[in-house]
Amino acid sequence: MDNNENKNNQSTEEKFDRERIQKILDKGNTIFDEQKPIEKKKMSAAKIVGIVLLCIIGIPIIVFGVCLLIFSGYS
Repeated sequence: MDNNENKNNQSTEEKFDRERIQKILDKGNTIFDEQKPIEKKKMSAAKIVGIVLLCIIGIPIIVFGVCLLIFSGYS
């Protein structure tokens, strides 16, 4: 009789533990479910033109400045 009661107690404890673990897992899953999916924003033409101009004008200025710094030490 005692063995039977112990088995029943263990099984109810295991069941309770499983339910607790499942609740925790469900909570973890809902955190990700509540996050909105990342939407890809389309870039406007003005932004694209601005970035291209920045690259065309900015990169040569940086290169020229670095060259000036390097060669100013030799003079």
